[in-house]
Formats: sequence, C-alpha cells, structure tokens
Amino acid sequence: MRIRGSIFALLLPVPLACGGGGGGTAQVTLTALNAEEVAGDVLGAIEFVAEFRTLLGDFVSVIEDLDSGTFPCPGGGTMTLSIVDSPPSGEISKGDSASFAFRGCSIAMDGGSVTLNGSLGFSVNDVADVPPPGYDALVRFSFSNLAMATGTETVTVSGGFTAHASTPDGVIVTTVVTGDSLRASILSPGVSESARISDFDDEEITDEGTGAFTITTAGTLYQSEIGGEVDYETIAPLEGTNPNPPGAGTLLVNGGGGTSMLLVAVDEVNARLDVDTDGDGIRETVIHTTWSALTD
Repeated sequence: MRIRGSIFALLLPVPLACGGGGGGTAQVTLTALNAEEVAGDVLGAIEFVAEFRTLLGDFVSVIEDLDSGTFPCPGGGTMTLSIVDSPPSGEISKGDSASFAFRGCSIAMDGGSVTLNGSLGFSVNDVADVPPPGYDALVRFSFSNLAMATGTETVTVSGGFTAHASTPDGVIVTTVVTGDSLRASILSPGVSESARISDFDDEEITDEGTGAFTITTAGTLYQSEIGGEVDYETIAPLEGTNPNPPGAGTLLVNGGGGTSMLLVAVDEVNARLDVDTDGDGIRETVIHTTWSALTD
C-alpha cells in the first residue's frame, strides 16, 4: 500500500529507522471542513505502521551480516552497533538482539542527506522452526529519541512495538504489528508539530508474488495539527495490489461529540468520506475525493 498523510509519513524514506512528542486526550470533532485532513492523517499513521513489515527484514539481517563495533558514517559522524548473537550463531534465533547508537551520523537519502542522533534497538523474542523459505519470528523494537535532521527540519521519534512476521512458503506473508505508543515530533523554522499512534494493532497479509495485500487495523491517532485525537478501525479490510492504494475496504474514524466518518475505498483512484458531523448517527455529509488528494 502506498498512502501518505500525517507527519509519520515523513519517516518512511529513512533507510535505517522509525518510531517524541505529542500528547493530549481531547477528541477532534469531525466536520465537513476537517474530514479530508483527518482522513489523510489516519492514512499516514496506518502506512507508518504497515511499513514496518519491510523494515523488519532489514533490521534482523544485521545479526546475520554484521559485527559489533563503531563505524564511520558516509557523510560524517559514527554509528555504534552492538549485537548479541545467541546460538546458533549467524542466523536469527531467540535471544538475538542488536542496538544502534547514532552520533551525528550523516547518510545519503533521496538526493540529499539525513543526520541521525539517538538510538534504536530490537530483540528477537521468539522464533518458530519453519522450513525455509518459510519463517516465523516475533521481534520487539524500541526507539529512544531518535532524531533525524534534514536541512532545517528535525524529526524525533520514540516508543516501541512488537512485530510478528510469518510465512509458510516465503510468498504469503502475514505481519502483525502491535504497540502502546509510537511518538513523533517535527521542528523546523516556524513549525512545531507532534503526533502519536497509540494502542494500535495492525495485520497485513501480502502475496509477494502478485503484490496483493489485505490490511485490518485499529488504533488511536493524536495529531497536533488537528488539535486532538481520533480512534480508527477497519470495518471491512483494506484490499489492493502494491504499489497502488486500496481498491476496496472501509475505515471507521470516531471523533468527539459522537461525530464519525467512514472512509470508503471506491477504487484504486477514488475514495469517499461519509461524515456524521452532529453525532446523530446519520452521515449527512458525503465528500467525493481521491487517494492522491488525501495523501499529498
């Protein structure tokens, strides 16, 4: 799925990490004026969580491919990598862990550069014995004030989550990502924003051969730009084919004062927002939109 929305989406191109700031419990009242912005922010949060499916393999491969030590970064600064490789060595097994500590580490990204400070780590909580090319692993990730600076903008992420990735054949892959809180803040001249995804539970089933995906998800998103938080959950799974947006599925978003919104996938280009703006249970406002309008 390729959908962009909230400031969480700014973290997705970073090749090494994701995961503070943000807070508040007031729910946002949904209106005809803010419905598209809220929908875009929720979609960005969903993609942020979903992207950990691809990041999972990148992280755990360091246990097989790298050694502990302090290494210079291409553009300056250092990265210290600490690896615990439990027997059997050289492969992913229960008890394996790795941590990264960045100190002014500058790396290339999308024609520019990003400078990293802070730390992240992961530990392998469990591994099932599945014949290759299948696998089944439960991994815990944590992020501690991981700051990513590009130009005049700095994004800082904190929090943690657990990812359970499994496949019987290396083709049909199921990944479940759950967590209590992932937080992000963004600072640039004249701009200070924060966001938080909490109590989230995301399951993605992907066919690596065809690119077909099915996502079921639920959580709470706080976003400073919209002034509070909303709850979201799929009431019909989001389905489609990568790299396109969903072509089917329905997402329910609940706001303050009993207001709510259905985000309906019409097809891979178009979407529809059915909004109850007064909390009477009737979604009297219908907004016809597109995935690109929601995620740009």
